[in-house]
Amino acid sequence: MARLLAGDHDGIRAAYDRYASQVYRVARRVTCDRSLAEDVVQEVFVRLWGSPASVDLARGSLGSFLMVMAHRRAIDLVRNEASRAARHASAGGTVCLAARPAVDDIAREVVDLDEARIRTQAVARAMVMLPESQRVAVQLAYFEGCSYREVATRLCIPEGTAKSRIRSALMTLRGQLEESWAA
Repeated sequence: MARLLAGDHDGIRAAYDRYASQVYRVARRVTCDRSLAEDVVQEVFVRLWGSPASVDLARGSLGSFLMVMAHRRAIDLVRNEASRAARHASAGGTVCLAARPAVDDIAREVVDLDEARIRTQAVARAMVMLPESQRVAVQLAYFEGCSYREVATRLCIPEGTAKSRIRSALMTLRGQLEESWAA
């Protein structure tokens, strides 16, 4: 929380890494829709990043705060979707209401989340193996959303060098990840 309050990017990244899958599960249970659940996760963490002071740790943990926020936002989205469907139906359109997911769908979601976690760990291990100059360039470009020009400016290197480092790193990562996923 201290890092979040200080505006530190690592604070939001740590919160996301720790709670995103739980927030997603809460949202998915309420919405029964993968896309809406993903929207909820994004909104919850954008709101946390935008106003970390709204978290009252005297009332509960950061995790419980995020779960409540996800549940409320998911309910709002379901209500909005139901209202939209009702308006569409009253205008003469047909309505397709999604059924609750089958047990197989839920099991598939659990497997998907587990596979995503395994892939994230594999990427983290592969990143550590990169030379520092390449690792820093990739972190700036892909984890902080910097353009090639911004990477070059922040690292005080020519833009072409930034592009080359990122491209070389991505090729190395692809090779390492293909090996680890094939095993």
